[in-house]
Amino acid sequence: ADAARGVVGGEADAARGVVGGEADAARGVVGGEAEATRGVVGGEAETTSFVGGEAEATRGAVGGEAEATSFVGGDADATRGFVGGDADATRGVVGGEAEATSGALSVRAPTLLDEGGAPPIQTAHLPFAHLLDDLQILGQARNTYIVAATRQGLVLIDQHVAHERVLYEQLCQARGALPIPKQHLLTPETLQLSRRDALLLQEKLPELHAIGFELELFGQDAFLIRAVPAALKGDPVQTLRDIVDELVELSVSKRLPIAREQIWITTACKLAVKAGDPLSLPEMRKLIEDLARTENPYLCPHGRPITITLSWDDLEKRFKRS
Repeated sequence: ADAARGVVGGEADAARGVVGGEADAARGVVGGEAEATRGVVGGEAETTSFVGGEAEATRGAVGGEAEATSFVGGDADATRGFVGGDADATRGVVGGEAEATSGALSVRAPTLLDEGGAPPIQTAHLPFAHLLDDLQILGQARNTYIVAATRQGLVLIDQHVAHERVLYEQLCQARGALPIPKQHLLTPETLQLSRRDALLLQEKLPELHAIGFELELFGQDAFLIRAVPAALKGDPVQTLRDIVDELVELSVSKRLPIAREQIWITTACKLAVKAGDPLSLPEMRKLIEDLARTENPYLCPHGRPITITLSWDDLEKRFKRS
């Protein structure tokens, strides 16, 4: 009996050892496969993260392209500033050449870029829309007169008095409305005047401030110029000196106080483009469109005519075509 129990117990222990060993082996295999599976799945997750990184990199590249586009816009602004500077620099030379060739007619023909790139002008909302009907800008004569064709006929526009009318009405409309756009000087400039001129300017500081000039007393008869209207393209000191000189002359000649409207008229005249200033086709187009918005596109504030129109009927009669 003892021997039988030993044999049976030994077989049972052996069986338990075999079963336990198989179970351990199975657990090892299953555990190993689970680890391998986790490794594979983890690797796939890492691959997915890498794809996300590619998406981030793509977004970064697209953002970089957008920044590059903004830089192109900056180039455009820089080009406008450079062209504007060139125009200012060449005004004196071109004006002198125009005076020297007083008998000649210099007309600048439009380029394909100017004509093709200009959007059509919407005229329905403009008070004097007929000025823009079938508008075709032909050029600039002697850097003084804009030559254009409309549905009514050939039109000559004096660029100085046209711009003067536009600026004058902008200054009038600034009463109680939005302030006039201004540009601040990087370094304030000093305006030195005579005692009489300084007293008049000091009296009119509020009116000048309302139209974009920022001035402050700097000593007894001097003023610091800190800002000027954005429309001013020339020398701030000389422009203010011209304004003060004309106001003083009017005050002495008429023996009357200077009215606010006279300040607007004088300022508009001094800020406007001059005869002899070359204008690009987009600038001429913008000036005519602004003129069509005014209350009176035919006379400047001083009473001078702005436009002269030769109708197509008159033109055909002159050429005996009718």
